Amino acid sequence: MGTACNCEDCNDRELEECEVNYEGRADIADIFDCSEEWETMIQCRIDEGHCDNDSWVTDEECNGDSEDYSDCVDDASSEELLDLD
Repeated sequence: MGTACNCEDCNDRELEECEVNYEGRADIADIFDCSEEWETMIQCRIDEGHCDNDSWVTDEECNGDSEDYSDCVDDASSEELLDLD
């Protein structure tokens, strides 16, 4: 988060917004038992990302990890919807 904000020259409010968003998404990952996929995706974005014209980008290096995380949440949320009995 800090690295991306350093690249994007975030002000204090934007940094706080980023942190709150991250924490909320981490909570969602935990609720759906997708924390491992979430952490792998975030670590890839940290490790592989770089600053390009004041934007933090990961090109295509992390697409697989992002898809794994999305699939995990989608699968878990579908199971929750089917288990409404």
